[in-house]
Amino acid sequence: MKRSIKILILLMVLSGTVFSAPLEIRDVFRGEDSAVLRAYLNVYNEYTAGDKNVRVLDIFMDTNGLSAAQKAQIYIKEFGSDPESNWLLLLLADYYVSSGNNVLAGGILDKAYRRDASIAQDRYYRLIKGRIDGDIPDLMSENNGLPPLSKVNIDLSAANRVLQANDVLLDKSVELPGLPEKESVTVQESVKKLYHLQIGAFFRKANAEERRDYFNREGFPAYMRVRATENGSVYVVWVGDYENRDSALQAKEHLLSRYSTDSFIVKE
Repeated sequence: MKRSIKILILLMVLSGTVFSAPLEIRDVFRGEDSAVLRAYLNVYNEYTAGDKNVRVLDIFMDTNGLSAAQKAQIYIKEFGSDPESNWLLLLLADYYVSSGNNVLAGGILDKAYRRDASIAQDRYYRLIKGRIDGDIPDLMSENNGLPPLSKVNIDLSAANRVLQANDVLLDKSVELPGLPEKESVTVQESVKKLYHLQIGAFFRKANAEERRDYFNREGFPAYMRVRATENGSVYVVWVGDYENRDSALQAKEHLLSRYSTDSFIVKE
């Protein structure tokens, strides 16, 4: 199935289909963008795992064929009327072709076709059917005007609002769609302090919370932020709101002398 997932990825790249947020599908599995999307997915699964769009994204990104097929089957049962469910039938068919069960795969393709005959022009559909029939089409040489992936639309704007509400940071400065425009920021937000001291980064959330709470008890404004990385969520702890770098440097020296806590300045 790993090979078929790679084919799926290739088809996505060729199609030019767009995730409505935060990345275009043709950029998803390419170079650094793949790491960015996996970083998003890690925190999406932590904060918004129940979101339908996040679930579809998770299925696409799952490189374990059996796991992806099981998730797809559950999604189809829950949201059978969605266009995305019909397209996920193709993923199931791909899994069964890769498992050597062409009869079941063909039945799944027929089901997808009965639900929406236009799916027969989908490149992924045609590739799977070609594998079943033993006649794989040369999609690379065909007209670029052929329909791309059929009606797959992943809108992550609602999930992004949840990330913002939980102060999730990203390692790359990617704009999160579905959020208020900068011009609509309130006056109170516009005078928010920009400089902080980062005093720790933890893979365990409880450790970050403990450090944050300690400095809160000591009278410092301390915050925990979630930083999305390719390898999982990292919980960082910031201390202080400082108007300028000089005041942050003074606070840095105080933390080191009073609490033996080293830190570095971050600008929000």
